[in-house]
Amino acid sequence: MIYHLTVIPVKSFAFKILFICCAAYGMTARCAEKTTLFRRLLIPKYLKLQYAGSMGMFSAGTGWMYGKERWETDLLTGFAPTGSGRRNLFTVTLKQNYIPWRIKTSGVLSLEPLAAGFYINAILNDKNLWSASPERYPDGYYAHSNRFKFHVFIGQGLAYNMEKTGLPVKSVSAFYEVSSLDLYLRNLFMGNGYLKPEDYISLSLGLRVGF
Repeated sequence: MIYHLTVIPVKSFAFKILFICCAAYGMTARCAEKTTLFRRLLIPKYLKLQYAGSMGMFSAGTGWMYGKERWETDLLTGFAPTGSGRRNLFTVTLKQNYIPWRIKTSGVLSLEPLAAGFYINAILNDKNLWSASPERYPDGYYAHSNRFKFHVFIGQGLAYNMEKTGLPVKSVSAFYEVSSLDLYLRNLFMGNGYLKPEDYISLSLGLRVGF
């Protein structure tokens, strides 16, 4: 029986091994880079405290910036005292903000001449509220939930840059917002004249601490 030996050129074999190792390293590096970027996106960029705005007397939470810091997403929890012996209410709000411009007015101050967006707010601990229309009502009797509320808003802000202070806080911003509930706006556009501006317009004030 005759055996034939295949001779593999050493240089060619070493080159293939080197190529495979480099490709594997490149894929590992890209995966690590994407994982790091994903983790960075998950880390909140600021804390926010807001007064009024139909989301509770006070609301606090955190948020994320992206899209060249023009877009913000907030997750807030709120507290609304009721008085009259009733239990206080707790809310949760998911809020989307769009701030197209940040204009430097000095070395440390920046003006946010326009902020706009929307938010969905829910009262958590009121058993009289419902997410879907109860069975005791005919189909279509209520076209909306009385637990979840949809709001739109516009506002402005002023930011103080603190990056040169050496503190972990990058900036502190003060802002105001004028908001309204979608149901009020719908009734207003349908010509219901009984609504007054104080009925459908809500003013809120807030602070944002960036880090």
